[in-house]
Amino acid sequence: MYVYLPPDYSPKRTYPVLYLLGGSGEVASTWSLFGRVNFIEDNLIAEGKALPMIIVMPNNQVVHRSDPKHSGLTFNLFNDEMINVVIPFIEKNYSVIIDRHGRAIAGLSMGGRHAQVIGFNNLDKFASFGLLSSAESLDLTPVVNQPDFNLKVDYLFVGAGTNETRPGARHEVLHNELLKRNISHEYYIGSNGAHDFVTWRHLLYYKFLPGLWRK
Repeated sequence: MYVYLPPDYSPKRTYPVLYLLGGSGEVASTWSLFGRVNFIEDNLIAEGKALPMIIVMPNNQVVHRSDPKHSGLTFNLFNDEMINVVIPFIEKNYSVIIDRHGRAIAGLSMGGRHAQVIGFNNLDKFASFGLLSSAESLDLTPVVNQPDFNLKVDYLFVGAGTNETRPGARHEVLHNELLKRNISHEYYIGSNGAHDFVTWRHLLYYKFLPGLWRK
């Protein structure tokens, strides 16, 4: 995994943590090499638009993408990796807020599907979520049917690129389902990109990172 620390990181204070996941076939370094998340967050902090946070980018490629069902097969495997390995390691080695309200999980494409399924099914661990150019069937996250779901979620962001959005797009379908169930969320379509880092860098800078931990 790769770990971003804010410029003023100090063990004398505690920081919220964003667990940021990549898409199918990517490596743990992709969010920094192509997503530029470290530079984006540095700039947002300097501009006073986002809170200082630790960003953890683990390897979520636990089943090879040559398997046509690789995304679905990874849900349980990566869930165990996150809960039993990644989070305990981070909380042992870094000065972080050890509380669900101090943890967010987000990802692009397959990583967003991981964030939805793992995040929603572990509301004792996470309270904020970012689904970038992604969505999974709500049948995999029946917790959304609980009457207190909105009370357990601090921030739910669903976003995608202008040129990957059309009627029937997965994120559009999820947005409409969330509306039908009166689930509070921010839905945003922006950038001139499609299913690419033009879109994902845009979503991070203009919406998702500034929106975290504002409740």
